[in-house]
Amino acid sequence: MSECADKICIEDIMNEIREEIKRENYDSSMLSFEDIECDESLIDRNTAASGNFEENYKYLRAHCEVNPNKQMPGGEVEVFVKKVIRKLMKFYIEPYSRDQNQLNVRYTQMLGALKEESDRTNDLMQKKLLMLENKISKLEKENEELRKILEGKA
Repeated sequence: MSECADKICIEDIMNEIREEIKRENYDSSMLSFEDIECDESLIDRNTAASGNFEENYKYLRAHCEVNPNKQMPGGEVEVFVKKVIRKLMKFYIEPYSRDQNQLNVRYTQMLGALKEESDRTNDLMQKKLLMLENKISKLEKENEELRKILEGKA
C-alpha cells in the first residue's frame, strides 16, 4: 500500500476490494442492489415532494419514537421464538433504540425551533414589506402632487 499523508488513498482501497473479490471468487451475478427489497410503502413521495413542511413536521412529531417492543406477527410458536430472541438481544437493541429515540426527539425539536424562527422572520418581513409599500404609495402621491404643481407653473 502506498503512503498517503493526511489523505484517503481511494486507489489503494479499491485495489484491496478488487483483491478480496478475486480471493473470495465473487462475481457480478451474486448480488446487486436490485436484489435488495425495499418497502416502498414507507416512502410517501407525494408528501415529501410537495414541500408541505407542516404535514411532514406533524408526521415526525407523531412517529419520532422507535419502539423495540412492537407486537410481532405470526403464529403462537413463531411469536414465542421471536420473543425469546428479543429477550436474548435486549441488552444489544435497547441502548440503540434509546439513542435513536433521543436523536429523533432532538431533530424534531430542532425542526420545530427552525419553523418557529422561520415563521417569526416571515412575519417580520411581511410587516416590513407592508411598511415599504405604504411608503412607496405615499411617495407616489407626493410625486404626483409635485408634478401637478410643476405643470401648473410651466
